[in-house]
This record gives sequence, C-alpha cells and structure tokens, in this order.
Amino acid sequence: MYKVALIQNQSEMLHYGYADARTLIKNFGYQLELYTADNIDNLGLALSDDKYDAIIIGSNSFNDKTIREEFEKNYFINIFQTWIQSNGGRGCLCMHQLRLASEKNSSLMFLPEYLNNVSAVKRLPGEKSADGNISFGFKAEKHNLCLYPNKINPQNIKRIALEYKSLPGIYWHYWSNVNLSDWEILINDLSTDENFRPLIINSRKPDQGRIVLSALTLDWQKQEDVLQNILTYVVEGKHSTAILSSYDNTNRSFEYFMSILRSKKTPFRNYNISDQLEILTNSILNNIHNILLLGPNISLSELPSNLSKNVKEKVNEGKLKLISIKDTDGDFSSFSVFGRERSAQELLYAAELKIQSELHTGYIDGSFWSTIETLQILNNLDRLQSSYKQFISKVLILMSKHDKNGSYDEVFGATCALLWIRGIHLGITSYKTEETFQWIKERISEYESREQLQAYLIIIELKIESAVINELVENIFKGIDFDSLSEIDIIVYLKAMIASNNTNFLLKLIFLLKDKQKENGSWIDLATTATSISVLIDILLHIQLDKLDKASIENIIYNGVNYIQNSLQSATVNVNNECYPWDGKASTTVKCINALFRYEELISLPVNELIKFITKNKNKISSISDSRQALSILNEMKDENTNLINKSNELKIKLLKKSKISRLSTTYMSISLLFGYILLSIIIVPLYNLGPEYSISLIKIVFIDAWPSHIAIMGAIGALLALPIKKWFINNDERE
Repeated sequence: MYKVALIQNQSEMLHYGYADARTLIKNFGYQLELYTADNIDNLGLALSDDKYDAIIIGSNSFNDKTIREEFEKNYFINIFQTWIQSNGGRGCLCMHQLRLASEKNSSLMFLPEYLNNVSAVKRLPGEKSADGNISFGFKAEKHNLCLYPNKINPQNIKRIALEYKSLPGIYWHYWSNVNLSDWEILINDLSTDENFRPLIINSRKPDQGRIVLSALTLDWQKQEDVLQNILTYVVEGKHSTAILSSYDNTNRSFEYFMSILRSKKTPFRNYNISDQLEILTNSILNNIHNILLLGPNISLSELPSNLSKNVKEKVNEGKLKLISIKDTDGDFSSFSVFGRERSAQELLYAAELKIQSELHTGYIDGSFWSTIETLQILNNLDRLQSSYKQFISKVLILMSKHDKNGSYDEVFGATCALLWIRGIHLGITSYKTEETFQWIKERISEYESREQLQAYLIIIELKIESAVINELVENIFKGIDFDSLSEIDIIVYLKAMIASNNTNFLLKLIFLLKDKQKENGSWIDLATTATSISVLIDILLHIQLDKLDKASIENIIYNGVNYIQNSLQSATVNVNNECYPWDGKASTTVKCINALFRYEELISLPVNELIKFITKNKNKISSISDSRQALSILNEMKDENTNLINKSNELKIKLLKKSKISRLSTTYMSISLLFGYILLSIIIVPLYNLGPEYSISLIKIVFIDAWPSHIAIMGAIGALLALPIKKWFINNDERE
C-alpha cells in the first residue's frame, strides 16, 4: 500500500472541522501519517529513511511558524531535494498557503533549485475570493491530470468552491514566477488584467519529482474529483498500464502477476470487461495509458468495434503497446507485444523542452532563420507533447522591431518568413498579416523564381487566395532551366509542384536530385538531406508513380535516412547535443526527426520495437554472461586458493621435518666433535709426556693391538654422523 505524509496546521484543525483531511485522503486508499508542529522535526529523518511515496502539505500548513521554519532549514531542504528526486521521482502536493502569500519572501524554498523561484501572491485589495473565472491552462483539458481518473470541469470546481458553506470562495492567492519551461499550468484565472493567474501548476519533469502546487483549497472544500486526480499522479505516478480482465477470472498465475505489480508499486488500472469498456475506450482515446494488457481469454477481435479501432490506431501511431496473453490450461504459454513506437519520439520530447526554454527568452539557436525553420516543422508535427504557441509572443516582439511597412527590413525572403509566422499565430485576417502580404504581393514579380516559389508555398499553407501569384508560378514551371538548379532549388521546385498538383517535370527533377546525392546518401548537409527525404516521401504518399520509379525513389530515400541515422550515432557529445543531437542545432534536429517520422510511415516492420528488444536482451544476456564469467573466475580463484593452502600446509610439514632433522644433526655433530676431541687428547697427551722412544710402542699398543676397539669406536661415530649426512643428500636432491 502507498504511504503518504500529511502535514497539517494543528491550530486550523482545532478550530475548523474542514481543516482535517485525514478521512478524505484515507478514502482514496492510502496509508497516512500525520505531521503537525509537535512532530514535524521527525519528517526529515522519515524522508531520509524513504518512508513515504509522497507528502501532502495541507492548506495553510505554513501558517504555523514551526512547520514553515522546519521546511526552510538547510538540512531539511537537502533531505527533501534528495528524496523527491529519488526512485525515479517522488511526489509532493502543496495546497493553499495564504500566510506565505502575504509575506515578502513567499517562495517555496524547499523545492528543487530550478523550481523554487515560484512564489505565492495574495489577491489585490478590493478583490473578493468569489471573483474570477477559472479555466484550463493552454491545452490542459487534454492533460492526464485533468482527465484521469476523473474528467475535470473548471466550472464544476468553481461551483463546488462557491457552494461550500463553511468556506465559500474560489481562491485567495495565486502563483507567480511560473517558468513555463519548468511548469505546466493546469488551472488558471483569465478574468483579470494580467495575462493569466496560475492556480494549479504541475512540474514538467516527473523523473525529478512529481510536484503539484494548488492555490485552491482542494482539501478544505472537499474537491474530491480534482484531489483524487492529483493524488493518483503525485502518490502513485502516471498509470501507464491498463489491464483488461474479468471479474470471474480464476487464473491464479494472472492474479499472481498483478499482485507482483502491486507489491512493486507499479501503477496500473484494472478495467473489468463486463462494465468498464466505455471508460477504457475513453482512456485509450485520451492517451491516458501507454500499455494495454489483455487478460487471459480476452482477444482484441472480441472487443467492441470502437475500442478495437481506437487501440489499433494508437498502436499504429506509436502511442500504445498492446500485450495479449495466450492461455493454455490455465497457465501462460506465451504472450505477444504489438507496438510501433517511433525511434525519434524520445528525441522529439527532449528537443521540445529545450525549444520551449529558448523561445521563452527569444530566438531558437539565437537565430531568426533557425526559429522560422524549426517552427515550420513543429507546426506540421502532430506528435508534440505540448504546444509551443504559448511561447511565441517574445519572438513576435523581436521581429516587430524590424517591421518596415509590413516587411522585415525590406528583405523579401525574411518578409515571407514574417508572413508565415504572423499568419499562423495572429491569423490571416490580422492587420499586421494583411500588411505583410500586400508588401509581398506588390513586389514578388521583381524576385528570382526560387524566391517567388517560396512565397507561393507560404501563401498556399496559409490558404490565402491570390490569382496573380498562381499565374506567376505557372509561368515559372514553363521555363525551368534544369542545368542551373542547385539541390535546394530542386527541393523548392518539388514542394511547389506538389502544392500546385503540377507533375509535368516531377520525375525529371527527382532524378536530377538523385544525381546530386553523394555516395554517403547526403545532399550538401544534414538539414538539406532531411528536407529532401521529407519531400520525396510526400511524393511517394501523394503522387501516383509506376513501380520502377517508386522503387528508385525509395532507394534514394533509404540512402538518405541511413546517412541521418549514422550522423546521429557519430554525433559529438556536448551539452547542446543532449537535446539537439544533429549539428547541435534545433532546426537541423527537428528536420531530421521529421524525416525519420515520415520514413517510418512507409515501413510496416516495427523497427524500433525490435531494436529495443534485441538491445535489451543483449544487455541482459551480456550481464548474465559477465556474472557467470565472474562466478567462474571466483570458482577458479577458490580452487587455486585451496591448492595454495594445501601446498602451504605440505611445505610447513616439510619445513618442520627439516627443522627437526637440523636440530638433531647439530646435536649429534656437537657430540661427535666432543668425542673426537677426547680421543685425540687421550692419544696425544701421553705421547708428548713419555717421549719419542715410547711413541712407537704406544702406537702399536693403541692402534694395532687394539683394532677391535677402534672398529667399535668408528661404528659409534658413523652412527652419530648418519643424520647430518642424510640431510645433506636430501637438500642436494631438492636443489637439483
């Protein structure tokens, strides 16, 4: 079971019944531990012990001086920031904090550094808490937090807030210093003179902490639907997996599988096939889940047609993986995974965040043209995680500084780009857009054919009618000088032909482009190569071609795509390349991503899924192999160590024996020398004292007549010298 820490103001709990949210939160199925001023100093230790999945900071908790001071201590901040970013991101929900909003420093200092600039701001004097018209943030109506498990309606939030008898009112403060590169605005108030007042915001990087800030008193006013949505996300994480099963499922293996998911705290929702198919259909349609697992004895073909259709569409779009289980006699024998995840999707998500961050301060890549080219690609991509349009205002301001009677510094190409961005973001009926169009229309005939065609392409995209420009384009097509065309000229001509449905010289231009393709599959550079591929894919998808021409074009595209992939693998690693892996530039990166997306529309094989599967298993097998090798080495080392110990023991025994022999030899040698000395003394001393005349007689008596005695003595000496001699022979043999 998930466990949460609930921080509440004890004084508020004492005086207001609605200020205690324990029962409300327990009803959502979470184990709860309460912290007030009495025990708040224990929270840091509990977080360092990884005791909770999330913490909930109840409304006005920071009105209590003790609680707020604890959250502002350096040691607690360090513990909290380490904890919130651990285990793939923990959760934190902080609700309405009116006292904080009234103070000079009203920022949430305990949040991770890149988020802690956000601050609470009290409503202006004269404003009432009931004033305001809350609404979704930009495209927030499609956000998981506003759709799952309950579909949120801002007007219902407003109604419940105003009708709550104990505390009627919508909001008393809002959030400021909200960096849109780091935060998503879910609910705001657009009724004031300010652009917007964020009321509920969510951090954009869940792997670094699932952090939601709410200026609304969700706990006090019992906003159950909103609170359940936020807590489901904050406490459990995104419910990426949906499981479709049956109430009467008796498959013990499947039950065991789900129990393991629960024990590992892997978030999922189990839908029942008998009464929850409509809910599942809506969840799939709204991209709530990334994985759909069909339980035993459930097949996609047996499901309602609308659900089956939605599942197939999401799988083909790369937004959903479908897992089906083959059941044999109550036990799994196999399972199948169906998916079409696009290889460039993760690259796009990383690039998006960086692009939004750059738009927040000005031009993308610090360049006018890079900004235009990047935005033109993004405008036609339907795979964006969020819209960039809310960040365009800064770019429009920068461009307006160059406005001269509707033109961009009276430069034709740049003015065409200005027309595009104004038409897309201000609308074609805007005064500024119309002024720019008139400037182009009056001067277009003065410029080169390629520039005229570029203007035509923008006018076609904006759906602005102009018979004069259409006639110019027709005349251009009639007088093409093929020999003078560069690669970029050909691309522009091909785009214009597709837009105007004029295919007279289409194949000639395609094969002219083929002739200019380098051996490595590229044209000029990565940006030109990616653009060429996208145009050729458009031709394959929209123009009827014979089999041979189609195969030839496919081969051109294939070579170009390989060049893009190889360039990605060989990209130099640096800070920019983490988000922009091609050339370290946003414009080049989104062009390459777009080309890869388009190419994967042509192929039926789920290439990325296969590569991920093979790579994952290769790494796993490699890891197992490494482990086995390590174990083998350890076993060899163990055997070697045993051998060394045995040899060491044998050597010790030998040394012990040698030491014993050595001691005995020394003793016997000493005795022999002493015995010899005594014998010599017995012989020499008498000879010296008696004189020479007796020497011969004595020698005869001692050595000749007493030979048996000599033999006995020599035998004794030999016995004493036997051990030293034996030792000498042993040592000599070992040396050899």
